Amino acid sequence: ALPHETISRSAALSLGLRGHVCRYVPLLVMAAVGIWGWSAAVPGTNWFYLGSILWWVAPVIMLQWFVAAEYICSMGTARVAVAMVAPSAYLSLVDHYAIQSGVWRINPQCSTGLDWLLPGLPLEEGLFFFVTNVMIVCGVLAFDRCYYIGRCILERVQPPLDVATASRGPP
Repeated sequence: ALPHETISRSAALSLGLRGHVCRYVPLLVMAAVGIWGWSAAVPGTNWFYLGSILWWVAPVIMLQWFVAAEYICSMGTARVAVAMVAPSAYLSLVDHYAIQSGVWRINPQCSTGLDWLLPGLPLEEGLFFFVTNVMIVCGVLAFDRCYYIGRCILERVQPPLDVATASRGPP
């Protein structure tokens, strides 16, 4: 069975306090991150790149999280983390190689100067890859949840066709 088929609506609603924490704490954290990013994204400062990433991504992740928080939490932390971290690590490694090879560079006037995972890979670059993958994973899971809900509604309105008793074409 697919993960979305193993959790019923009543099970998702019965998460109680855990469900509220799962939904609203990340929303509050992302709101604070977005506000901080907005205030830090001052052109020409070392915080510009980092702040721009944070205020740009916060509303998108908040919307995705609002739509699918319980579903994402029901998937299991390890499974979701691997889907977010593995491609981020790969992209960070490739970006590190490109920066070290001189393919492109990050303007030091707009960067914090802090490294991410590897020496010479700016924090902002690694964070950009990570939040992009967070948006992709959360977006796919939110779509999956909405699709499944829509499918359940359609099945209640129009039960699935029984192939064994259905005619084989137009009469």
